[in-house]
Amino acid sequence: MDVERTIAFILKSQANAERRMAQADRCMKQADGRMDKFDKRLDGISKLIKQGMRILAEPATLRSVRTVDLLNRGRIARYASLPR
Repeated sequence: MDVERTIAFILKSQANAERRMAQADRCMKQADGRMDKFDKRLDGISKLIKQGMRILAEPATLRSVRTVDLLNRGRIARYASLPR
């Protein structure tokens, strides 16, 4: 009888361990998904920072000409979208 109970205990313990392992796998998959999403956001932010640093590194005259050019493009796009 002790042998049967011991075998039952071992099987129950193994089933519990497998259940915990499956739950840990699910948690790891979710964590991997969150990490991938975070990495994409971080890449986007770093690209924006690099682009801003390049703009700040330009000489002031080029920067002002570029800013005026961008503003003019925005005005043209806004006027083009107005109903006539």
